Amino acid sequence: MLLLFSMLLAWSDVPLAAFDGTAGTARQWITVNDPVMGGGSDSSFSVVREERIGRWAGEVKIVRSLGAPGFCTARTAGDALFRNVTGSTHLGLSLKGGSGLPAADFSLQVGVKGVTTMQTLYQAQLGGEYCCADDCRVPWSAFRPSFRGRPIKGPPLADHLGALSQLGLGTAGTAGRFSLDISSLYATRDASRPRGCARDEPVRAPPGAEAAEEASPHMNAGLAYHVANALPGHELSPRGFARTSEHFTLYSPPIRSRYAGVVWRVLPPVPLPVEVVQRYNGSAMAVTGFEVDVVRRPAGGDVSVPNYQSYNHHYTAHLLGAGMRLPASAARQSFHGLPAGYVQPVLSPAPAGTPADKATHTVTSHFQLRDMLAEDCDSLGDEYCASARVAEARGGKVRLIMAGGHCHSPACLSLQLRDRDTGELLCEVTPRRGKSDAAWDEAGYLWLPPCQWGSAEEGLRPPPVLGLDANLTAIKVANATEYHFGVMGIWQMRGAYGDGDGDVGPRAA
Repeated sequence: MLLLFSMLLAWSDVPLAAFDGTAGTARQWITVNDPVMGGGSDSSFSVVREERIGRWAGEVKIVRSLGAPGFCTARTAGDALFRNVTGSTHLGLSLKGGSGLPAADFSLQVGVKGVTTMQTLYQAQLGGEYCCADDCRVPWSAFRPSFRGRPIKGPPLADHLGALSQLGLGTAGTAGRFSLDISSLYATRDASRPRGCARDEPVRAPPGAEAAEEASPHMNAGLAYHVANALPGHELSPRGFARTSEHFTLYSPPIRSRYAGVVWRVLPPVPLPVEVVQRYNGSAMAVTGFEVDVVRRPAGGDVSVPNYQSYNHHYTAHLLGAGMRLPASAARQSFHGLPAGYVQPVLSPAPAGTPADKATHTVTSHFQLRDMLAEDCDSLGDEYCASARVAEARGGKVRLIMAGGHCHSPACLSLQLRDRDTGELLCEVTPRRGKSDAAWDEAGYLWLPPCQWGSAEEGLRPPPVLGLDANLTAIKVANATEYHFGVMGIWQMRGAYGDGDGDVGPRAA
Protein backbone atom coordinates (compact mmCIF):
# COMPACT_ATOMS: atom_id res chain seq x y z
CA MET A 1 0.00 0.00 0.00
CA LEU A 2 1.32 3.40 -0.95
CA LEU A 3 0.22 6.84 0.24
CA LEU A 4 0.53 9.56 -2.38
CA PHE A 5 0.82 13.10 -1.01
CA SER A 6 0.42 16.20 -3.13
CA MET A 7 2.01 19.32 -1.70
CA LEU A 8 1.46 22.87 -2.92
CA LEU A 9 4.58 24.92 -2.39
CA ALA A 10 4.44 28.70 -2.29
CA TRP A 11 6.61 30.45 -4.86
CA SER A 12 8.38 33.64 -3.91
CA ASP A 13 9.36 36.16 -6.58
CA VAL A 14 13.02 35.84 -7.51
CA PRO A 15 14.80 39.19 -7.98
CA LEU A 16 17.13 39.13 -10.99
CA ALA A 17 18.26 42.72 -11.47
CA ALA A 18 17.67 45.49 -8.94
CA PHE A 19 19.23 48.68 -7.61
CA ASP A 20 18.50 48.42 -3.89
CA GLY A 21 21.52 46.39 -2.82
CA THR A 22 19.76 43.00 -2.90
CA ALA A 23 22.47 40.33 -3.04
CA GLY A 24 23.20 39.03 -6.52
CA THR A 25 21.09 41.63 -8.34
CA ALA A 26 23.63 44.40 -8.99
CA ARG A 27 24.71 44.38 -12.63
CA GLN A 28 26.48 46.82 -14.92
CA TRP A 29 24.13 48.21 -17.57
CA ILE A 30 25.05 49.40 -21.05
CA THR A 31 23.09 51.03 -23.85
CA VAL A 32 23.13 50.05 -27.51
CA ASN A 33 21.48 52.56 -29.85
CA ASP A 34 20.99 52.85 -33.60
CA PRO A 35 24.22 54.84 -34.27
CA VAL A 36 25.79 51.37 -34.56
CA MET A 37 23.73 51.14 -37.78
CA GLY A 38 24.04 54.75 -38.92
CA GLY A 39 21.23 56.26 -36.86
CA GLY A 40 21.13 59.22 -34.49
CA SER A 41 19.14 57.93 -31.51
CA ASP A 42 20.73 58.22 -28.10
CA SER A 43 20.07 56.92 -24.59
CA SER A 44 21.90 56.61 -21.29
CA PHE A 45 21.54 54.45 -18.19
CA SER A 46 22.36 55.62 -14.69
CA VAL A 47 21.84 54.20 -11.21
CA VAL A 48 20.17 56.64 -8.79
CA ARG A 49 21.18 55.02 -5.51
CA GLU A 50 19.19 57.28 -3.19
CA GLU A 51 16.02 56.37 -5.11
CA ARG A 52 17.05 52.73 -5.61
CA ILE A 53 16.31 52.84 -9.32
CA GLY A 54 18.02 52.52 -12.65
CA ARG A 55 17.07 55.42 -14.91
CA TRP A 56 17.05 54.79 -18.65
CA ALA A 57 16.42 57.93 -20.67
CA GLY A 58 16.98 59.03 -24.23
CA GLU A 59 15.47 59.94 -27.56
CA VAL A 60 14.58 57.81 -30.57
CA LYS A 61 15.35 59.80 -33.70
CA ILE A 62 14.73 59.42 -37.42
CA VAL A 63 17.41 57.29 -39.13
CA ARG A 64 18.56 59.46 -42.02
CA SER A 65 19.19 56.63 -44.46
CA LEU A 66 15.79 55.06 -43.82
CA GLY A 67 13.58 58.08 -43.18
CA ALA A 68 12.08 56.17 -40.23
CA PRO A 69 12.54 56.05 -36.44
CA GLY A 70 15.48 54.04 -35.10
CA PHE A 71 15.95 52.25 -31.76
CA CYS A 72 17.43 52.42 -28.27
CA THR A 73 18.21 49.52 -25.95
CA ALA A 74 19.53 49.12 -22.39
CA ARG A 75 21.00 45.76 -21.32
CA THR A 76 22.99 44.13 -18.57
CA ALA A 77 26.66 43.69 -19.49
CA GLY A 78 28.64 40.46 -19.50
CA ASP A 79 27.44 36.87 -19.66
CA ALA A 80 27.41 35.83 -16.00
CA LEU A 81 24.38 33.68 -15.30
CA PHE A 82 21.41 34.97 -13.33
CA ARG A 83 19.76 32.79 -10.70
CA ASN A 84 18.08 29.65 -11.97
CA VAL A 85 14.38 30.49 -12.27
CA THR A 86 13.16 27.18 -13.67
CA GLY A 87 9.61 26.75 -12.48
CA SER A 88 8.67 30.41 -12.89
CA THR A 89 6.14 31.42 -15.52
CA HIS A 90 6.67 35.17 -16.04
CA LEU A 91 9.36 37.83 -16.21
CA GLY A 92 8.35 40.85 -14.16
CA LEU A 93 9.31 44.49 -14.60
CA SER A 94 8.71 46.89 -11.72
CA LEU A 95 8.84 50.64 -12.44
CA LYS A 96 8.68 53.74 -10.28
CA GLY A 97 7.63 56.02 -13.09
CA GLY A 98 7.97 56.77 -16.76
CA SER A 99 7.28 59.41 -19.36
CA GLY A 100 7.43 59.98 -23.09
CA LEU A 101 6.78 57.06 -25.40
CA PRO A 102 3.84 54.75 -24.60
CA ALA A 103 4.53 51.41 -22.93
CA ALA A 104 3.48 49.44 -26.01
CA ASP A 105 6.57 50.84 -27.79
CA PHE A 106 8.88 49.04 -25.35
CA SER A 107 9.99 45.41 -25.25
CA LEU A 108 11.68 43.15 -22.74
CA GLN A 109 14.81 41.38 -23.98
CA VAL A 110 16.51 38.25 -22.64
CA GLY A 111 19.82 36.57 -23.50
CA VAL A 112 20.54 32.88 -22.91
CA LYS A 113 24.08 31.52 -22.58
CA GLY A 114 24.89 29.13 -25.39
CA VAL A 115 21.71 30.01 -27.32
CA THR A 116 21.72 33.75 -28.11
CA THR A 117 24.51 36.03 -29.37
CA MET A 118 25.28 39.75 -29.34
CA GLN A 119 22.77 40.25 -32.17
CA THR A 120 20.16 37.65 -31.27
CA LEU A 121 17.91 37.89 -28.22
CA TYR A 122 14.56 36.69 -27.00
CA GLN A 123 12.10 39.56 -27.16
CA ALA A 124 8.52 40.26 -26.02
CA GLN A 125 6.57 43.45 -26.59
CA LEU A 126 4.95 45.14 -23.61
CA GLY A 127 1.26 45.69 -24.12
CA GLY A 128 -2.17 46.00 -22.61
CA GLU A 129 -2.49 42.38 -21.51
CA TYR A 130 0.78 42.27 -19.54
CA CYS A 131 0.97 45.48 -17.47
CA CYS A 132 -0.92 47.21 -14.71
CA ALA A 133 0.04 50.28 -12.68
CA ASP A 134 3.87 50.31 -12.66
CA ASP A 135 4.25 46.55 -12.90
CA CYS A 136 4.48 44.32 -16.00
CA ARG A 137 4.46 40.52 -15.97
CA VAL A 138 5.21 38.91 -19.31
CA PRO A 139 4.92 35.12 -19.69
CA TRP A 140 8.07 33.35 -20.83
CA SER A 141 5.94 31.84 -23.61
CA ALA A 142 5.47 35.33 -25.11
CA PHE A 143 9.19 35.73 -25.83
CA ARG A 144 10.36 34.98 -29.37
CA PRO A 145 13.93 34.71 -30.64
CA SER A 146 14.87 37.64 -32.87
CA PHE A 147 17.81 38.86 -34.94
CA ARG A 148 18.10 42.66 -34.92
CA GLY A 149 14.44 42.86 -34.04
CA ARG A 150 13.24 40.43 -36.71
CA PRO A 151 11.73 37.06 -35.69
CA ILE A 152 13.84 33.95 -36.25
CA LYS A 153 13.41 30.30 -35.37
CA GLY A 154 14.67 29.03 -32.04
CA PRO A 155 13.85 26.92 -28.96
CA PRO A 156 11.29 28.15 -26.40
CA LEU A 157 12.79 30.46 -23.80
CA ALA A 158 10.99 28.50 -21.05
CA ASP A 159 13.35 25.58 -21.77
CA HIS A 160 16.41 27.64 -20.75
CA LEU A 161 15.43 29.45 -17.54
CA GLY A 162 18.51 28.10 -15.84
CA ALA A 163 20.86 29.78 -18.31
CA LEU A 164 19.68 33.42 -18.43
CA SER A 165 22.70 35.62 -19.06
CA GLN A 166 21.32 39.02 -20.12
CA LEU A 167 18.26 41.16 -19.40
CA GLY A 168 17.26 44.40 -21.06
CA LEU A 169 14.67 46.68 -22.59
CA GLY A 170 14.30 48.20 -26.03
CA THR A 171 12.17 50.72 -27.87
CA ALA A 172 11.89 51.16 -31.62
CA GLY A 173 9.57 52.43 -34.32
CA THR A 174 8.35 55.69 -32.74
CA ALA A 175 10.39 58.88 -32.59
CA GLY A 176 10.44 60.83 -29.34
CA ARG A 177 11.99 61.31 -25.92
CA PHE A 178 11.46 58.79 -23.12
CA SER A 179 12.46 58.06 -19.54
CA LEU A 180 11.91 54.94 -17.43
CA ASP A 181 12.71 54.58 -13.72
CA ILE A 182 13.31 50.86 -13.25
CA SER A 183 12.98 49.35 -9.79
CA SER A 184 13.67 45.71 -10.62
CA LEU A 185 13.36 42.79 -12.99
CA TYR A 186 12.22 39.55 -11.38
CA ALA A 187 10.91 36.07 -12.10
CA THR A 188 7.47 35.10 -10.79
CA ARG A 189 4.68 32.59 -11.00
CA ASP A 190 2.02 35.14 -10.06
CA ALA A 191 0.30 36.93 -12.92
CA SER A 192 -2.93 37.73 -11.08
CA ARG A 193 -1.92 40.42 -8.57
CA PRO A 194 0.44 42.95 -10.15
CA ARG A 195 1.76 45.59 -7.81
CA GLY A 196 -0.58 48.57 -7.91
CA CYS A 197 -3.67 46.59 -8.97
CA ALA A 198 -6.39 46.64 -6.39
CA ARG A 199 -8.04 43.34 -7.24
CA ASP A 200 -6.96 39.78 -7.93
CA GLU A 201 -7.28 39.85 -11.69
CA PRO A 202 -5.14 39.43 -14.84
CA VAL A 203 -2.90 42.25 -15.99
CA ARG A 204 -4.51 44.37 -18.66
CA ALA A 205 -2.89 47.78 -19.02
CA PRO A 206 0.52 49.39 -19.69
CA PRO A 207 2.72 50.83 -16.91
CA GLY A 208 1.28 53.90 -15.21
CA ALA A 209 -2.32 52.74 -15.62
CA GLU A 210 -3.49 53.39 -12.07
CA ALA A 211 -7.13 52.88 -13.06
CA ALA A 212 -6.58 49.99 -15.44
CA GLU A 213 -8.50 47.62 -13.21
CA GLU A 214 -11.59 49.74 -13.87
CA ALA A 215 -11.43 49.20 -17.63
CA SER A 216 -13.87 46.76 -19.16
CA PRO A 217 -12.61 44.25 -21.74
CA HIS A 218 -12.35 45.84 -25.16
CA MET A 219 -13.70 44.39 -28.35
CA ASN A 220 -10.14 44.71 -29.67
CA ALA A 221 -8.62 42.71 -26.83
CA GLY A 222 -4.96 43.45 -26.13
CA LEU A 223 -4.97 46.81 -27.95
CA ALA A 224 -4.12 49.62 -25.54
CA TYR A 225 -5.63 53.05 -26.26
CA HIS A 226 -3.60 56.10 -25.19
CA VAL A 227 -3.95 59.87 -25.31
CA ALA A 228 -1.26 62.33 -26.35
CA ASN A 229 -1.63 64.88 -23.53
CA ALA A 230 -2.04 62.97 -20.26
CA LEU A 231 -0.91 64.51 -16.99
CA PRO A 232 2.68 63.79 -15.90
CA GLY A 233 2.86 60.29 -14.48
CA HIS A 234 -0.10 59.13 -16.56
CA GLU A 235 1.53 59.17 -19.99
CA LEU A 236 1.50 55.38 -20.19
CA SER A 237 -2.04 54.96 -18.87
CA PRO A 238 -4.46 53.27 -21.26
CA ARG A 239 -7.99 54.52 -21.77
CA GLY A 240 -10.94 52.18 -21.37
CA PHE A 241 -14.62 52.06 -20.56
CA ALA A 242 -16.14 51.81 -17.09
CA ARG A 243 -17.11 48.33 -16.01
CA THR A 244 -20.65 49.58 -15.43
CA SER A 245 -21.04 50.45 -19.11
CA GLU A 246 -22.88 48.18 -21.54
CA HIS A 247 -22.12 47.47 -25.17
CA PHE A 248 -23.49 45.90 -28.31
CA THR A 249 -21.82 44.85 -31.57
CA LEU A 250 -22.84 45.52 -35.15
CA TYR A 251 -21.47 44.25 -38.47
CA SER A 252 -21.61 46.29 -41.67
CA PRO A 253 -22.71 44.62 -44.89
CA PRO A 254 -19.81 42.88 -46.67
CA ILE A 255 -17.38 45.16 -48.51
CA ARG A 256 -15.88 43.58 -51.60
CA SER A 257 -12.98 45.19 -53.41
CA ARG A 258 -10.08 44.36 -55.70
CA TYR A 259 -6.42 45.17 -55.35
CA ALA A 260 -5.86 48.91 -55.88
CA GLY A 261 -9.62 49.44 -56.10
CA VAL A 262 -11.46 52.27 -54.36
CA VAL A 263 -14.72 51.74 -52.46
CA TRP A 264 -16.57 55.05 -52.03
CA ARG A 265 -20.23 54.47 -51.36
CA VAL A 266 -22.86 54.50 -48.64
CA LEU A 267 -23.56 50.98 -47.42
CA PRO A 268 -27.12 49.82 -46.67
CA PRO A 269 -28.30 50.71 -43.16
CA VAL A 270 -27.93 48.17 -40.36
CA PRO A 271 -30.69 48.06 -37.72
CA LEU A 272 -29.72 48.26 -34.07
CA PRO A 273 -30.47 45.22 -31.89
CA VAL A 274 -34.18 44.98 -31.14
CA GLU A 275 -33.63 44.99 -27.38
CA VAL A 276 -31.62 48.23 -27.63
CA VAL A 277 -34.31 49.94 -29.70
CA GLN A 278 -37.05 48.86 -27.32
CA ARG A 279 -35.11 49.90 -24.25
CA TYR A 280 -34.36 53.43 -25.45
CA ASN A 281 -37.50 54.09 -27.50
CA GLY A 282 -38.61 57.64 -26.71
CA SER A 283 -35.56 58.40 -24.57
CA ALA A 284 -31.89 59.30 -24.95
CA MET A 285 -29.02 56.81 -25.10
CA ALA A 286 -25.61 58.11 -23.97
CA VAL A 287 -22.87 56.69 -26.20
CA THR A 288 -19.59 56.91 -24.28
CA GLY A 289 -17.31 55.30 -26.85
CA PHE A 290 -16.98 52.92 -29.74
CA GLU A 291 -14.38 50.62 -31.28
CA VAL A 292 -13.91 49.59 -34.89
CA ASP A 293 -12.23 46.66 -36.57
CA VAL A 294 -12.12 45.32 -40.14
CA VAL A 295 -12.63 41.57 -40.16
CA ARG A 296 -13.08 38.52 -42.33
CA ARG A 297 -15.65 36.05 -41.08
CA PRO A 298 -14.55 32.50 -41.84
CA ALA A 299 -16.24 29.53 -40.20
CA GLY A 300 -13.79 29.56 -37.29
CA GLY A 301 -14.67 33.11 -36.19
CA ASP A 302 -13.69 36.71 -36.94
CA VAL A 303 -10.17 37.43 -38.16
CA SER A 304 -8.83 41.00 -38.07
CA VAL A 305 -7.63 42.18 -41.48
CA PRO A 306 -4.27 44.00 -41.52
CA ASN A 307 -4.15 47.37 -43.27
CA TYR A 308 -1.89 46.16 -46.05
CA GLN A 309 -4.66 43.77 -47.17
CA SER A 310 -7.49 46.30 -47.14
CA TYR A 311 -7.06 49.89 -48.27
CA ASN A 312 -9.49 51.87 -46.11
CA HIS A 313 -8.76 55.57 -46.38
CA HIS A 314 -11.80 56.83 -44.47
CA TYR A 315 -14.99 55.49 -43.01
CA THR A 316 -17.92 57.30 -41.44
CA ALA A 317 -20.52 55.68 -39.19
CA HIS A 318 -23.85 57.41 -38.55
CA LEU A 319 -25.91 56.41 -35.49
CA LEU A 320 -29.38 57.83 -36.16
CA GLY A 321 -32.34 58.13 -33.83
CA ALA A 322 -35.92 57.49 -34.92
CA GLY A 323 -36.48 61.17 -35.73
CA MET A 324 -33.45 61.55 -38.00
CA ARG A 325 -32.91 60.76 -41.65
CA LEU A 326 -29.60 60.27 -43.40
CA PRO A 327 -29.08 63.36 -45.60
CA ALA A 328 -28.16 62.99 -49.24
CA SER A 329 -24.78 64.57 -48.52
CA ALA A 330 -23.91 61.97 -45.88
CA ALA A 331 -21.29 60.37 -48.13
CA ARG A 332 -19.25 63.55 -48.02
CA GLN A 333 -15.99 63.67 -46.16
CA SER A 334 -16.61 64.02 -42.44
CA PHE A 335 -16.39 67.49 -40.87
CA HIS A 336 -12.78 68.45 -40.19
CA GLY A 337 -12.95 72.12 -39.36
CA LEU A 338 -10.04 73.69 -41.22
CA PRO A 339 -10.19 76.31 -43.94
CA ALA A 340 -8.75 75.90 -47.42
CA GLY A 341 -5.07 75.08 -47.39
CA TYR A 342 -5.06 72.07 -45.12
CA VAL A 343 -3.95 69.89 -48.04
CA GLN A 344 -0.76 70.93 -49.82
CA PRO A 345 1.43 69.17 -52.40
CA VAL A 346 5.13 68.59 -51.80
CA LEU A 347 6.22 69.73 -55.24
CA SER A 348 9.92 70.07 -54.48
CA PRO A 349 11.34 67.12 -52.56
CA ALA A 350 14.48 67.74 -50.57
CA PRO A 351 17.72 67.36 -52.54
CA ALA A 352 19.30 63.92 -52.54
CA GLY A 353 21.44 63.36 -49.48
CA THR A 354 19.46 65.71 -47.23
CA PRO A 355 19.29 64.19 -43.70
CA ALA A 356 15.84 62.74 -43.04
CA ASP A 357 15.28 64.95 -39.99
CA LYS A 358 15.95 68.00 -42.20
CA ALA A 359 13.96 66.86 -45.24
CA THR A 360 10.60 68.13 -44.04
CA HIS A 361 7.61 70.02 -45.38
CA THR A 362 5.38 72.07 -43.05
CA VAL A 363 1.65 72.62 -43.60
CA THR A 364 0.32 75.60 -41.63
CA SER A 365 -3.27 76.87 -41.31
CA HIS A 366 -4.55 79.88 -39.35
CA PHE A 367 -8.23 80.05 -38.41
CA GLN A 368 -10.65 81.08 -35.71
CA LEU A 369 -12.68 78.74 -33.58
CA ARG A 370 -15.91 80.03 -35.11
CA ASP A 371 -14.65 78.84 -38.52
CA MET A 372 -15.21 75.31 -37.24
CA LEU A 373 -18.89 75.94 -36.41
CA ALA A 374 -21.89 76.48 -38.62
CA GLU A 375 -23.63 79.82 -38.20
CA ASP A 376 -26.72 77.91 -37.18
CA CYS A 377 -27.93 74.33 -37.49
CA ASP A 378 -30.36 71.85 -35.99
CA SER A 379 -28.68 69.25 -33.78
CA LEU A 380 -31.77 67.03 -34.02
CA GLY A 381 -31.58 66.80 -37.79
CA ASP A 382 -27.91 67.28 -38.58
CA GLU A 383 -25.44 64.88 -36.97
CA TYR A 384 -22.60 67.25 -37.86
CA CYS A 385 -24.22 70.23 -36.15
CA ALA A 386 -21.95 72.54 -34.15
CA SER A 387 -23.79 75.86 -33.88
CA ALA A 388 -22.19 79.27 -33.40
CA ARG A 389 -25.62 80.60 -32.43
CA VAL A 390 -25.90 78.17 -29.53
CA ALA A 391 -22.32 78.94 -28.49
CA GLU A 392 -23.10 82.68 -28.47
CA ALA A 393 -26.11 82.03 -26.27
CA ARG A 394 -23.86 80.14 -23.86
CA GLY A 395 -21.48 83.06 -23.41
CA GLY A 396 -19.50 82.64 -26.63
CA LYS A 397 -17.31 79.94 -25.06
CA VAL A 398 -16.49 76.36 -26.03
CA ARG A 399 -14.63 73.76 -23.95
CA LEU A 400 -12.41 71.38 -25.91
CA ILE A 401 -13.03 67.73 -25.01
CA MET A 402 -11.06 65.94 -27.74
CA ALA A 403 -8.73 66.95 -30.57
CA GLY A 404 -7.53 64.38 -33.05
CA GLY A 405 -4.86 65.17 -35.60
CA HIS A 406 -5.26 63.58 -39.03
CA CYS A 407 -2.36 62.85 -41.36
CA HIS A 408 -1.12 60.05 -43.58
CA SER A 409 1.51 57.32 -43.36
CA PRO A 410 4.36 57.06 -43.90
CA ALA A 411 5.37 60.71 -44.30
CA CYS A 412 3.56 62.20 -41.29
CA LEU A 413 5.98 63.23 -38.52
CA SER A 414 3.96 65.44 -36.15
CA LEU A 415 0.94 67.70 -35.71
CA GLN A 416 0.45 70.70 -33.41
CA LEU A 417 -2.58 72.81 -32.50
CA ARG A 418 -1.73 76.18 -30.96
CA ASP A 419 -3.64 79.09 -29.45
CA ARG A 420 -2.14 82.00 -31.38
CA ASP A 421 -3.47 84.56 -28.88
CA THR A 422 -1.72 83.06 -25.85
CA GLY A 423 1.03 81.02 -27.50
CA GLU A 424 -0.21 77.91 -25.68
CA LEU A 425 0.39 74.52 -27.26
CA LEU A 426 -3.09 72.99 -27.01
CA CYS A 427 -2.23 69.60 -28.46
CA GLU A 428 0.73 67.82 -30.03
CA VAL A 429 0.35 64.45 -31.71
CA THR A 430 3.27 62.18 -32.55
CA PRO A 431 2.35 59.19 -34.72
CA ARG A 432 2.92 55.70 -33.40
CA ARG A 433 4.25 53.37 -36.09
CA GLY A 434 3.66 49.69 -36.57
CA LYS A 435 6.56 47.28 -36.34
CA SER A 436 5.32 43.91 -37.59
CA ASP A 437 2.97 42.07 -39.97
CA ALA A 438 0.27 41.68 -37.32
CA ALA A 439 -3.08 43.45 -37.51
CA TRP A 440 -3.06 46.70 -35.46
CA ASP A 441 0.77 46.76 -35.58
CA GLU A 442 1.45 46.90 -39.32
CA ALA A 443 4.92 48.07 -40.33
CA GLY A 444 4.67 51.13 -42.59
CA TYR A 445 1.38 52.25 -41.03
CA LEU A 446 0.67 54.58 -38.14
CA TRP A 447 -2.00 55.55 -35.64
CA LEU A 448 -2.46 58.91 -33.99
CA PRO A 449 -3.20 59.14 -30.25
CA PRO A 450 -5.61 62.07 -29.80
CA CYS A 451 -5.61 64.71 -27.10
CA GLN A 452 -8.36 64.29 -24.55
CA TRP A 453 -9.29 66.55 -21.65
CA GLY A 454 -11.14 65.70 -18.45
CA SER A 455 -10.40 65.43 -14.73
CA ALA A 456 -7.21 64.98 -12.76
CA GLU A 457 -8.70 61.79 -11.29
CA GLU A 458 -8.64 60.36 -14.81
CA GLY A 459 -5.05 61.49 -15.34
CA LEU A 460 -6.23 64.14 -17.81
CA ARG A 461 -5.65 67.87 -18.11
CA PRO A 462 -8.58 70.31 -17.66
CA PRO A 463 -10.42 71.30 -20.86
CA PRO A 464 -9.17 74.49 -22.56
CA VAL A 465 -11.91 77.14 -22.73
CA LEU A 466 -11.84 79.11 -25.99
CA GLY A 467 -13.86 82.05 -27.26
CA LEU A 468 -15.42 81.93 -30.71
CA ASP A 469 -12.92 84.53 -31.92
CA ALA A 470 -9.91 82.65 -30.56
CA ASN A 471 -7.15 82.52 -33.17
CA LEU A 472 -5.77 79.03 -33.71
CA THR A 473 -2.86 77.66 -35.72
CA ALA A 474 -2.50 74.13 -37.03
CA ILE A 475 1.00 72.91 -37.93
CA LYS A 476 1.73 69.58 -39.58
CA VAL A 477 5.26 68.38 -40.41
CA ALA A 478 5.79 65.74 -43.10
CA ASN A 479 8.85 64.01 -44.47
CA ALA A 480 9.79 65.50 -47.85
CA THR A 481 12.34 62.97 -49.05
CA GLU A 482 9.95 62.02 -51.88
CA TYR A 483 7.43 63.91 -53.98
CA HIS A 484 3.84 63.79 -52.66
CA PHE A 485 0.68 64.76 -54.52
CA GLY A 486 -0.69 66.10 -51.25
CA VAL A 487 -0.12 65.95 -47.50
CA MET A 488 -2.95 66.54 -45.03
CA GLY A 489 -2.88 68.51 -41.81
CA ILE A 490 -6.37 68.25 -40.33
CA TRP A 491 -7.84 68.51 -36.82
CA GLN A 492 -11.05 66.70 -35.93
CA MET A 493 -12.41 67.99 -32.63
CA ARG A 494 -15.20 67.59 -30.12
CA GLY A 495 -16.24 70.21 -27.60
CA ALA A 496 -18.98 71.40 -25.28
CA TYR A 497 -20.80 74.73 -25.27
CA GLY A 498 -20.06 77.09 -22.39
CA ASP A 499 -17.22 77.35 -19.92
CA GLY A 500 -18.53 74.60 -17.64
CA ASP A 501 -19.55 76.94 -14.82
CA GLY A 502 -23.12 75.92 -14.09
CA ASP A 503 -24.12 75.71 -17.74
CA VAL A 504 -27.29 73.89 -18.77
CA GLY A 505 -29.01 72.99 -22.00
CA PRO A 506 -27.38 71.68 -25.22
CA ARG A 507 -23.80 70.61 -24.63
CA ALA A 508 -22.36 68.92 -27.70
CA ALA A 509 -20.33 70.86 -30.24
